[in-house]
Amino acid sequence: MGADRAPFCDCGLLLNQSKCFAASLIESNLPDARLSIGDLSSHLLADRKYAGKPILLEITRKKDSQNPKMTPELHYLVYSTILGLLHLVAASHFISHQYGYRWTAGNREEEKPPLKGIVGRVDRAGINFLETFPFFAALVIAAHLANRDSSLTLWAARFYFWGRLIYAVAYSAGFPILRSAIWNVSIGGIILLIVALLR
Repeated sequence: MGADRAPFCDCGLLLNQSKCFAASLIESNLPDARLSIGDLSSHLLADRKYAGKPILLEITRKKDSQNPKMTPELHYLVYSTILGLLHLVAASHFISHQYGYRWTAGNREEEKPPLKGIVGRVDRAGINFLETFPFFAALVIAAHLANRDSSLTLWAARFYFWGRLIYAVAYSAGFPILRSAIWNVSIGGIILLIVALLR
């Protein structure tokens, strides 16, 4: 929904079941996009051209270009970035513990046996995260720039972040079936973002 529409929310609120029309208000009359329904009614009643007329209020999520704010989806993008960094740090320390810090600090030209146990699982969980994170990040940013943020994109971001977090714990702890099921949850979040952008 375009930024030139009235700054209300995503749904329509029908105040009268008879003939209705869309209320067109400029920002100077209604500067705060978070006004309550009571405040909104007062604004409308004060304007004579709306007096006695049934009104359809169309509410949209509008971004303030002069004072941009972090959306919940962008917050989940930041949380996922932090999770990715934790993957890298954890894998690095686990590998150093198995191979020795002298090896990790050196040129790493000496061949070593494959990583075993929890060390290998932590390392593979980090690699798997890096395989999906670019898709998630690109879609969240695209939805934000296209002003397609909605409840669908919010749930998608939640599915991805919490799915990846639980996946990391399950993989590190050695629960293969649970790990695979949770992986599908995070992928479902990516698919929901695609649906939100294309619908």
